[in-house]
Parts: sequence; C-alpha cells; structure tokens
Amino acid sequence: MNARISTGPSATVRAIIAELRAMSIISEPRPDLPLPNDVDIEAELVAAVLEGYATPGELAPLVENHFYSRILGEIFCAADAVLASGIPLSDEAILDALEAGGVVGDCAYELQTLRLSTPASTSQKILRQQTERILELWRQRQAIAQLDRIVWSIRCGELAADAALKRAHRASW
Repeated sequence: MNARISTGPSATVRAIIAELRAMSIISEPRPDLPLPNDVDIEAELVAAVLEGYATPGELAPLVENHFYSRILGEIFCAADAVLASGIPLSDEAILDALEAGGVVGDCAYELQTLRLSTPASTSQKILRQQTERILELWRQRQAIAQLDRIVWSIRCGELAADAALKRAHRASW
C-alpha cells in the first residue's frame, strides 16, 4: 500500500482560492492584534507617583480607567485616595486603600515590583508626555470599541450601512 503525503491543496484548488480572493468573495481572517497600549509607560508613571515625583492630581485628567493595566490603574487611584486623605504615601497606606476599594490579589508584590524594577521619570515634561501617551492610547481603545459595536450592529442587521458610516464618523474624534 502506497502512502500519499499531502503537501497542501492542489494547484487547481490554490488557483480557485486565489481567484475567489481576487474577486473579494473570500478573505483571510485578520489576526487578533492586541489593543493599543504601553504598559511600560504606565508603570513608569505610577512609579513616579509612588516615588513622589508627581501626584495624580498633577497628571490630570488621567484617571484609573485610562490605564490598560488594571492593577496599575488601581494603584494610581489608590495613591490619589491616600494623598487626598492627607496621609503620607506609603506601601501600607496604598495597600489599605486598595483593600478598601475591593481590590484583591497580590498587590504587595505589584507595589514591590514597581518600586524595585521600574525606573521612575523625574522630569515633569516627560511625565506630561507619558500622560498624553496613555490618554491617546485610551482614546484609540475607545474608538476601536465603538467601531466594534458598529460592526456588530451591521452583522446583526440592526444597522444599515449609511447609518453605520454616519455613526462611525461621529465616533471619530
């Protein structure tokens, strides 16, 4: 018995697939790409807050939800709460604020990692640039989410193409 080793689709099948692609009848699936983010910049910014080079209030309008990394956003928010209450910024105070906010997990490890291995920016200009970068990436994630909702509405037949294009145009800022 002869065993035949498959080397993929035949030349005829490949030609048909190429023709279907050329006519836009079929397409390749898009690879899943990560949402726009820069967790390293987020960590540097939070480290700067922990080291006292900036306060969350000085980095306004940045808030917890702007961070891609949930834990970094939560630490940023906890540091803001601690400073707002007039308590000196310490790991213990931040951990207490995180616990009071219902954050679970090994936050002590995250704080220690931030303090020991993340360089903190000391320049106000760099901190402002990092803040702007985080905000821009958040706006990009918001736009992607809005466009995903529009695509879903089209696919479900809830939205006509003209209305979808108008909504997409309004969503772009």
